[in-house]
Amino acid sequence: MKVSTQIWNYAVQKVWVREGFSPKQAFDTFHINAMLSAGHLLVDRSLVFSKDQVARFAEVTGDTNPVHLDHAAARQAGFESRITHGMLAGGEMSRIFGTEIPGPGTLFLRSDLVFLKPIYAGVIHTLRMRYPSTLPLAGHVRAIATIRDPAGELCLLGYNDLLIRS
Repeated sequence: MKVSTQIWNYAVQKVWVREGFSPKQAFDTFHINAMLSAGHLLVDRSLVFSKDQVARFAEVTGDTNPVHLDHAAARQAGFESRITHGMLAGGEMSRIFGTEIPGPGTLFLRSDLVFLKPIYAGVIHTLRMRYPSTLPLAGHVRAIATIRDPAGELCLLGYNDLLIRS
């Protein structure tokens, strides 16, 4: 038999162990849907990655996967055109967290990025970042980020944990 609960629900896990169950695997679970509209929308802007930015990112990281750099290879792989590196979007979030909101002193502790659709180079997307709770002066903060394509389709969902150091 398999049973599950959230990884941090230690009380329930202790009960299961007392009843003879043996923990084998643990997962984090996030209830994102409610977070997508809760809290404070602090970033709502256009986002576009140029083909030059994608090429520079490939050069810096060594990720020269042809789907990022060659239109024909991207088409052959089933994409409309060249796609950006997913971590380029993660880097943009890191830049905003560390330089704008919350700003200098903020540490990017963790990010769970879910790529639902490609982010195409040269295409204007919309980036929204939301803080589900009040933004404290210091301490742990959660942030939700979304990137949508021009049709409003969700391309990226990011669940981020930050530490604001005063």
